[in-house]
Amino acid sequence: MNYERKSTVASNLEIAGEYFSQSIEKFECEQYDEAEKLLYLSLDKVPNQLSTLTNLCIVLIKQEKFSDAFIFCDRAIKLHPEDHTLFLIQGQLFEYSKDLLNALDSYNKSLSLNPGFIEAADFRHNLLFKIREFDELLDKGTVAARERRFDEALFLIQKATELDSANSIAQNNYGNILYETHNFYEALEKYDIAINSNPNYYEAYYNKGNALNALNRIDEALDSYRAAIGLKNDYAKAYFNIGNVLKKKNDFKGAYKNYATALVHDPDLEYCFGALVHIKMIMCEWHDIESDTNKMIKYLHAGKKVTTSFPMLCLVDSGELQKKAAEIYMNDINPAKFILGDVALSTENNKIKLGYFSADFREHAVSYLMAELFERHDKTKFELIGFNYGPLDNSLLHKRISSAFDKFLNVQNLSDLQIAKLSREMHIDIAIDLTGITNDGREGVFSYRAAPLQISYLGYLGTMGINYYDYLIADKSIIPVVYQKHYVEKIIYLPSYQVNDNNRDISNRIFTRKELNLPENSFVFCCLNSSFKITSKMFDIWIDILKAVPNSVLLLLAPNPWVQDNLKKEAEIRGFDSNRLVFCNYLKQDEYLARYKCVDLFLDTFPYNAGTTASDVLRIGVPILTLAGESFASRVATSVLSSMHLDDLVTHNLDQYASIAIDLATNPLKFKAIKTKLMDRKLSSSLYDTKKFTSNIEKAFCKVYEKYKLNLPVEHIYIE
Repeated sequence: MNYERKSTVASNLEIAGEYFSQSIEKFECEQYDEAEKLLYLSLDKVPNQLSTLTNLCIVLIKQEKFSDAFIFCDRAIKLHPEDHTLFLIQGQLFEYSKDLLNALDSYNKSLSLNPGFIEAADFRHNLLFKIREFDELLDKGTVAARERRFDEALFLIQKATELDSANSIAQNNYGNILYETHNFYEALEKYDIAINSNPNYYEAYYNKGNALNALNRIDEALDSYRAAIGLKNDYAKAYFNIGNVLKKKNDFKGAYKNYATALVHDPDLEYCFGALVHIKMIMCEWHDIESDTNKMIKYLHAGKKVTTSFPMLCLVDSGELQKKAAEIYMNDINPAKFILGDVALSTENNKIKLGYFSADFREHAVSYLMAELFERHDKTKFELIGFNYGPLDNSLLHKRISSAFDKFLNVQNLSDLQIAKLSREMHIDIAIDLTGITNDGREGVFSYRAAPLQISYLGYLGTMGINYYDYLIADKSIIPVVYQKHYVEKIIYLPSYQVNDNNRDISNRIFTRKELNLPENSFVFCCLNSSFKITSKMFDIWIDILKAVPNSVLLLLAPNPWVQDNLKKEAEIRGFDSNRLVFCNYLKQDEYLARYKCVDLFLDTFPYNAGTTASDVLRIGVPILTLAGESFASRVATSVLSSMHLDDLVTHNLDQYASIAIDLATNPLKFKAIKTKLMDRKLSSSLYDTKKFTSNIEKAFCKVYEKYKLNLPVEHIYIE
């Protein structure tokens, strides 16, 4: 029995040796597939033969069967970990797979086993040149991306990944450049490669979350941010962006919690504190709001990146502070970029080309005001190009607006640089930003100078804080000369600031007070402004007014459950019956307008006034009482009322505001007189004279255009 077993082993060795010898002959004749088959036959007889495994790896490499070669190389190394040649082969396989760092590790192991192994030393030497080239490409690409030279950055990073495709940092950076250029799907692919190469790469999970968020795949974005936190539980930026996503989902309590957690881990996290305070304003959660505001003011004076500029419009009536916030934010996030060089007016245009840029060509307050203007523009003098980078909807309003343009472009998937290039290629003369520093704004488009002249209008109620916006459209009520110092832009003064659409539908539905939970015989104050505009101080005044007018209630918008609960709680704290606060929800636009017929007097917010809402309530015949301050946002309703010559509804301090509200509510003759005055002047008011407004804004466009052609400096423009 023993003899027979030894005989079988000897026989297998002989047969394996014969197959091995034949494979050598086939290899030398470059018949690699035949050599491979023979080596498999040899392994069947003697499975762990080092020479057979080594040659099989080489044959597989010759046929570019790298995955199979890896399998047999790993098998051979486990069986023969002392063999320096196997590590050389493994290093070559890693190089073929563009995994330079692992290749270097394998060559180092080969040389540690045999320091005199010349071939391994040569491969290592050549590889180090590649790694230095890779590092140089990666570094240069990163710098180019940081300086927003994205075309160059993409070229450099792509070259780097061609050298080392398994490098997780390179793939992550590649994804970041693609993200910045709005190639979100491609960015996701790169982040996934980075994560596969390094499953503990928490930054790649975070960046993947950003790309998913940009694609509005917000639940997947949350999963990715949470995966990043699972790897690094104090990752403040991930908590911050979870807060941003939860805000999009209207989970304001969850957003608040994550902002707060982010600040625990990084108290100086840029812009997070402002986001937290703004969430509190959205929920009317006012605990510590005064100290929060003072903290933001202190940080802004110190030049810190504590908040984006929008929350400051709602918290302080200070043109100086609002300008400071905008300057800090814009110079950080969207500084001027000169990669495209200078841009001049086209000599080829037969008409002035107006480019209107917006995220809000849809059911949105800006479009409720602008639609008729687009239709009324003089197409013999102006060519209208619409650049839409906001969410798409299939509303009639969107269809109406898009059809009013000579060309209407959906550019959501283009980067800021690509949109700016497109604008230049289309020879836009005047670019008008209708969104500004608000949701889905693309200020970065203007940072590249999309047109020779760039103007901010309507979407953002304040200075953009940076000098690549040449002009800001306003009127003398909104920006008195004494306040011009609070604006980086020069002011285009129109006779009346706010455009209106006279073709808006008002529902025929007749609301009853009963169905709105309003008492039949009460005096109904209302404020249907967004909840973040309501401040603790204004709420104090409203409660004082209600206390002074016993048979009165206040109708408020409750867009989220926390608003109603918190305002009821605040009323009780002030010793007031919270049942006299009545809450309502959003309605379709035509029904929203019709609902105003059930109210008596609109109480405006401060320091962020009603804008579109102000002209809405006046259109229905409801007076609005406002308080004028020094900032743009605190003077918009003043402008609206002044255009109707209703200046007696403009107040200048809280005592006057409360006094007039109480007087109108308790003096039926005075209230009737103001209602009559409103109705009489509505028909003749410039507020709803869209034809005249169109003429005035076109005069302004022509004036700035002619001044530019004559190479005259940008200065304030007055249209009478």
